[in-house]
Amino acid sequence: MTSLTNKKVTPAKCYSLEATLAAFSPPQAISAAPNPRKAQGLTKKKSKEQQKSENFRRQVETILCKCHRLSGFDAEVYFHVRRKGKSNIFTTYQDGPPGSKEIARYYPLPVIKRPQDYQKETKSSDE
Repeated sequence: MTSLTNKKVTPAKCYSLEATLAAFSPPQAISAAPNPRKAQGLTKKKSKEQQKSENFRRQVETILCKCHRLSGFDAEVYFHVRRKGKSNIFTTYQDGPPGSKEIARYYPLPVIKRPQDYQKETKSSDE
């Protein structure tokens, strides 16, 4: 298994379901001290672009952790995302991912999903 990313995804960052459930099973009271900088209005708001970048980073980290967990089921996993010239790649293939010609020879044929397959259906204008 090879991970080619800016940050190395380790099992320590990818919590198992059991560890997550164990961490949240006993309800505990959380008492956080108020943030004095926030009370004084000294915190800086992130710009929309900074928020988008942070959300994107979190989503990629989540997907990379899920790829790592999937590889534990003896699955071959390849994930590549590119944004603003930066790439994150997760692969379990030793020689790189299969090409489209090799995938065409798989049986049963793979299910290929595209973004429009996940977009919510809009209301039809028949109403």
